Amino acid sequence: MHIIVNPDRLNLPLLPMFVGARSSATWRFAFVPDRAAALQLQIERPKDGQTPRDNAAIVCVKERAGVWHAYIPPFAFPAASKALHYHLVATDGEGNPEWLGTGTLEVIDNPATGDVEPPPIVPRDTYLRNPTTGLYHKLVAELDDLGNITVAVEQEGVVK
Repeated sequence: MHIIVNPDRLNLPLLPMFVGARSSATWRFAFVPDRAAALQLQIERPKDGQTPRDNAAIVCVKERAGVWHAYIPPFAFPAASKALHYHLVATDGEGNPEWLGTGTLEVIDNPATGDVEPPPIVPRDTYLRNPTTGLYHKLVAELDDLGNITVAVEQEGVVK
């Protein structure tokens, strides 16, 4: 599905989208301005009881000039709802954000049993072997507020 972006007419909503709860999706965005150095898709998620959920932030990948795509994992669509939206935000080469539009999103209930928990950055219990010592060191990764990943190895090794 191609979603046409028209940043000069933000009063026109983006294409309404329909997805299944706990399902994945791939969306393409056409006519993204050339000034966009990065593109992020923000997916609203329904409340968990009375607790609001943060938007799911999905990084888009540039295919070619003006065309980007996003793979959206099941955790972005945890439950059925007819009152959601998605937002498209570009960032230029200087780090300035630009809102490119908003569209309605309907998450339809379905019998899928997908996992709504976001996967860890590094699979649990990932170890690297140091051939000099024969010890295994746990690989850890952290994500900061800007989406940057920091990778490190625990200094204390274990025998496996």
